[in-house]
Amino acid sequence: MFMQKGIEGADRVLMVCSAAYVQKADGGRGGVGYERLIVTAEFVQSIDTIKFIPILRANNGSKKIPLFMGPRRYIDFEDDAADAVNLNELAREIHGVPALSKPPLGENPFSGTPIGRTQVRPVGPQAS
Repeated sequence: MFMQKGIEGADRVLMVCSAAYVQKADGGRGGVGYERLIVTAEFVQSIDTIKFIPILRANNGSKKIPLFMGPRRYIDFEDDAADAVNLNELAREIHGVPALSKPPLGENPFSGTPIGRTQVRPVGPQAS
């Protein structure tokens, strides 16, 4: 009940994906197996949810995240030397602030050309 209420009431959930966690989740064992059911139900309700943030730690296996999480992007905390960069990435992910933002849209380069006034040149062998 604690897990269910905690996950349902949270805006964002960090899922620390150690090798043991991934193995238990994929096998449906113990508390991790129950957690998998709760999270899977949320994925079914909203397949494009950003609520769950997988984090890699103590995971040197070939499977980085559990199968039920699908092709989700994860943050790799395996390298302690990169903690500052990873913490920044995690904070941005939690707050929904991308590291790179889209530049403002510029003017349409074709807006000064009236429709139907452009000259089309043929391409290929008949072009000459």
